[in-house]
Amino acid sequence: RHSTGIVWQGCDLIEKCPQDNKAAVLKELHGQNSLVSDAFTEISEALQGDGSGWNCPDDSEESMEEDEKWTEQDKALIGPSVNLIKAAKILYKRVLAALEKNGSCATLDKVKELDQLYEDCKLVSKIVDTLILELYPPLNISNMEEQSHQLANLLQTALKTCAQSHIASEAEQPHIEFIHKAIEHNLDSMKEKLSQR
Repeated sequence: RHSTGIVWQGCDLIEKCPQDNKAAVLKELHGQNSLVSDAFTEISEALQGDGSGWNCPDDSEESMEEDEKWTEQDKALIGPSVNLIKAAKILYKRVLAALEKNGSCATLDKVKELDQLYEDCKLVSKIVDTLILELYPPLNISNMEEQSHQLANLLQTALKTCAQSHIASEAEQPHIEFIHKAIEHNLDSMKEKLSQR
């Protein structure tokens, strides 16, 4: 009986697996989208305060007073980086919508396109996670700038992959262009703010 139960349990797991490449990529991208959305929400909420207390194991007033805090200048400096994370969030939203509507596994080329899109988007979610840590006080400007540029490059790569794939219909092109312009604008904004520092 025990062995039979194990076999049936395994069958249940197989039944829950994605049925094709499109379903597998959708499942993974939904998970990554959730991580990026959570990161954006977290940093947006932190910006309403002074950034202190983010790494305190206890919430005692004593440890909160000793924490590093953002200055108003720090908040202004990290704005473009936060907006790049927002661009990543929008990218996932648009890619997921296009994939659900137009994604196909009909040919080997289309399967390869989906695989490449997954690989490029996976890198975006990882760098967002790294960048978030760099944004909290004490602010390390060089690390923030480096991670932000890396995120921008990965976003551009993912956009290019999406634009050249079968999931990007004519209707998706304005969204792709909007995200591209948002990335460029925020990089320019970061450069300007850093030059005034």
